[in-house]
Amino acid sequence: MALLTLTFSFLLAAANANRGVFRATMIHRTKTGAINFTQAARQSRHRLSMLASRLHTKTTTSSRVVDDAQIPVAMDGDGGAYDMEFSIGTPPQKLTAIVDTSSDLIWTKCGACTSCEPRGSPSYYPNNSSSFSKQPCSARLCRVLLYSMNVATCGAGGEECDYMYDYTFPNYTQGYLASETFTLGGDAVPGIGFGCTNMSEGFNGTASGVVGLSRSPVSLVSQLNASAFLYCLTRDASKTSPLLFGSSSLLTGAGVQSTPLTSDPSDSVYSVYLHNISIGDVTTYDYGFRYVLVDSSTTLTYLEDPLYSDAKNAILLQTDLARAPDRDGFEACYVAPSDGTSLDKAVPSMVLHFDGADMALPVGNYFVDVGDGVVCWVVQLSPYWDQSIIGNAMQVDFHVMYDVNNSVLSFQPANCDNLPGPPGSRSGSPRRSPPWAIFPSTEVAVPVLVSCHTADPRAQRRDASRRAWRSPGFTEELVAVEDEEQRKPIAMRTRAVGEPMQCSWKLECWMPVGVPADAGHDGEQRQAQAAPASLPPVNHRR
Repeated sequence: MALLTLTFSFLLAAANANRGVFRATMIHRTKTGAINFTQAARQSRHRLSMLASRLHTKTTTSSRVVDDAQIPVAMDGDGGAYDMEFSIGTPPQKLTAIVDTSSDLIWTKCGACTSCEPRGSPSYYPNNSSSFSKQPCSARLCRVLLYSMNVATCGAGGEECDYMYDYTFPNYTQGYLASETFTLGGDAVPGIGFGCTNMSEGFNGTASGVVGLSRSPVSLVSQLNASAFLYCLTRDASKTSPLLFGSSSLLTGAGVQSTPLTSDPSDSVYSVYLHNISIGDVTTYDYGFRYVLVDSSTTLTYLEDPLYSDAKNAILLQTDLARAPDRDGFEACYVAPSDGTSLDKAVPSMVLHFDGADMALPVGNYFVDVGDGVVCWVVQLSPYWDQSIIGNAMQVDFHVMYDVNNSVLSFQPANCDNLPGPPGSRSGSPRRSPPWAIFPSTEVAVPVLVSCHTADPRAQRRDASRRAWRSPGFTEELVAVEDEEQRKPIAMRTRAVGEPMQCSWKLECWMPVGVPADAGHDGEQRQAQAAPASLPPVNHRR
């Protein structure tokens, strides 16, 4: 586990020298410190209905479909949503907003906003900011809202871009388009277009709005001109989750697997191809290419039939626990082991087989405690034709990277609860990273990044014998040359990025976990005792 944690510390250190890479923090918004899966089931079904409505899918005639009219509308709270911390304005005003990878618009409550939900959450006050400005109808983002999304009108003689953005009845937000300076992780980014909302309905919790991270031109990802973004969702709801925007080379190291995003240019959401699922010794039938949506704001995972029924039956056949009554749409529930038996010994393994990548899930990602001594399989039946979703509960303890430029989704197992904090600013002019202070309790060595800049991520995985840490835009690289016979590092040096790489070398990089020397601990620097670490085998699925 230390191996994977270190890979991310490289990521953070590298971002320090890479212009245009920004880091934000996500909060797992719960009042109790744990997800209420009864509430999560209700919210996730409403979320599924909302996405199905937006994506124009058709409902099936399944008798197990829940009447969405009976589901309380709540897009935050104890149901598993994540909020992003950021600031708006000059001087900065601190806010949080729901992180939504399937939504386009960035918006926040503005002013007193007496007709806004969620009630009681902070508002942004434009009159208190010197960098605020309204966007006219002639602005590029307003034209997107007007003509591509059909959610805006021109007001005040063309000087104001008014929008009404519907999620699904009764969820909506209404206001005008503005431009402001956003502060992410200490870095100020001017000129971000967002919705200044004066009326909204259907939102609960403490968030002040929504941050859309879709592929739409109005999303935060597009406005930051980020080629990719990455997050790592923590299992402990009391801990924060990192969210990085920037280079598509952010995710490196052992265990990285990649699968293509669907290529429909009109589709701003993030979908991948799911072939089938392995449950213990059973692999479901491959029904051919099917799209599944990867979503940050849906907690549960939904699969359409017949894949859902095949997987559920495999769970029922191979789970060695006493059955418990079904509840809240969960159809595979059991009495939690009370004799000290580990849950992973009593339930089968679960692996998602994407196009070119296999995602082996930790047990805690697909079996959850729903209370009263009962554990349930977190997957539920999707009542919508051609609408399956991989929710955030199944993404916990993975680095998940959305490579927008190359239309690739990558993931890597990680211990997200124990990732190191950021070593400093994430943007600005390219500069050298600060010196590292190494502490004995965290010293470890690790091989980093299969490289030589091949464009195909699957081709990168094939050539694991040549390794080097490298990313475009960095000021320098760490390179260690291996002795061909003893396979031990015999030299280490830094070099300029432009220096050519000899791919015939056997290259490996070694770096201990650390924090910047200027980040505390009296600034003391200590010598790293780097020991070799083995590289786990890489899975290839064709």
